[in-house]
Amino acid sequence: MSDIVIADTVIGMSEKDKKRYKAYHCGLCHSLKEVAGTKGPVLLNDDLTLMYIILSSLYDDVPAAEMHSCRQHPFSKRLAFVSDTARYVAEMDILMSSFAVQCSINTPNANEKRYIHSMKALLDSIVEKYPRQAASCRKSAKQMIGYGRRNEPNTQLVSGCFGEVFGQAFIMREDEYQKDLYDIGFFLGKFIYLITAYSNRSDDIRSGSYNPLILKKDRDPENYCSFMRATLQSLIDEAKKSFERLPLKRDTSIVRNIMDSGVWMRFYSTNEKETGQDKLAHPFFV
Repeated sequence: MSDIVIADTVIGMSEKDKKRYKAYHCGLCHSLKEVAGTKGPVLLNDDLTLMYIILSSLYDDVPAAEMHSCRQHPFSKRLAFVSDTARYVAEMDILMSSFAVQCSINTPNANEKRYIHSMKALLDSIVEKYPRQAASCRKSAKQMIGYGRRNEPNTQLVSGCFGEVFGQAFIMREDEYQKDLYDIGFFLGKFIYLITAYSNRSDDIRSGSYNPLILKKDRDPENYCSFMRATLQSLIDEAKKSFERLPLKRDTSIVRNIMDSGVWMRFYSTNEKETGQDKLAHPFFV
């Protein structure tokens, strides 16, 4: 997974929200350490900070505000929001990191592969604890491997694999909110996959790695960027519809910042790098 679903702390975010967002992030990092030991924080991914915020707010799981140090900040303690929800999201982080290694999404680095393999006993316990989410990972990993082997060009099929995994992970409880939670995860998961493929396209061409967007651009180079923009916008719009239906108790301004602006930062930074476009490529500025 890649850090794509993140807050835009430069544009339109209050100092209070910045502090709370960082506290959720640090709380998830701390929970990874609690669940997996010192190896856990290596798997920390900002994409799951949003999941933590939404689930914590929806189920009114008010986190404890604690001060903790970590490997990244060993000499100063940071505010961390710690809760049962953070532990669940940490377990999903580990499960989805295993999924990424299985199907080689984003070509996980050697450290991540090594850590995942060394966590076999923990991973087995998570699989047993969450059979629905684990089954989704197994099925989607098998599909992804097949798509890669046959160089599948259908971006909807391929991105749907990660959408399914992310959607199932968003369902912490099977209740009246599960449909909207699944849809948030499903559409954001597809968005994450496509943004990652979009930003990795040039590198994947050089390395010979599978990327469905290579063929997409080769077939219709003139409309490639507009196609990507429209596709990605439609995915975010669907995720936002489901989010707005949920009765979140707090931190909705953080979620809106992420969905309105933060999710696009990788897209416009890729455009700027490859074409020299300035920040007007970012939908927030349009």
